[in-house]
Amino acid sequence: MYDFVDTVPTGEPQKALLSLQTIFNGFNLDELLTDDNGRFITLSVGGRGILERRLMTRDAPYQNGLKEKNFTYDVRDIPVKFL
Repeated sequence: MYDFVDTVPTGEPQKALLSLQTIFNGFNLDELLTDDNGRFITLSVGGRGILERRLMTRDAPYQNGLKEKNFTYDVRDIPVKFL
């Protein structure tokens, strides 16, 4: 990844904004846990693929087969690697 280098100095320190950030309960951890003592950088996020549906069905009276009543999604873990 390339960083932007400003050729005109402004006197203010540059803050690198990365496109991959961790937001938990509305709080951006990359910004909240970064200070003069250290920083929090999100490296990768996994487990965000397509989920399978768990179908709930019921018997259809006077018909062959089942009818789809509702569906839910399986629970999944989302692993976040950070520095």
